[in-house]
This record gives sequence, structure tokens and C-alpha cells, in this order.
Amino acid sequence: MRQGEICEVYLDTITGSEQSNRRPSVIISGNLKTVISCPLTSKLKNYRGNLVVSPNKINGLSKKSEAMTVHIHSISKEWFKNKLGTFNSDKLSKIIESLNKIIKYQF
Repeated sequence: MRQGEICEVYLDTITGSEQSNRRPSVIISGNLKTVISCPLTSKLKNYRGNLVVSPNKINGLSKKSEAMTVHIHSISKEWFKNKLGTFNSDKLSKIIESLNKIIKYQF
């Protein structure tokens, strides 16, 4: 598993408004037994700063999707099933930039 890969994940144990069910998720970091990933959704919210991508052969997505940066989490590699495709470094950088803005946000 490598940074930028998009895989199908099965998120069965969720709480509250967490992303759930089978969905694509992009790997942000994954050199351990767990992977930090960002789930994607086809229910576009167009939140400011979120990456929205159209499907193509490289990313392997079947629908236009939005990276839900506020829902990143660390999960076991066992949750990842099928590799769908990849994001290039530009798209991955946009997700990380959005995450940095969330982390820097102060109340």
C-alpha cells in the first residue's frame, strides 16, 4: 500500500456522522500496520477546500467524488480490499493542503 493509492474499504464500525459502508478511500500515509486514509464520497457537498475529482482510468472511480478531508482516520490495512487506482501528487497535495488548513484552524 502506497501513498496516493485509492482502494475500496469496508467501514462497518462507525459512530455518529463518520463515513461508513463500502467506499473508495485514498491512502495519505501507510507504512505501518495501520493506514491514514481519506474517504471519498459521490454525494458531493462541495465543501470549501475539498478535492472533487471526475472518474477516469487512472483513479478507477466510477462516479464524480469528493475527498472528505474532515473524515480522515487511521484504520487497519485489513479494511482495504481492492485497489481501484491512484491520485497523482498534485491531487494528493490538495488533500494534504486541506488537512493542514483544518489542523491550523483555531477557535
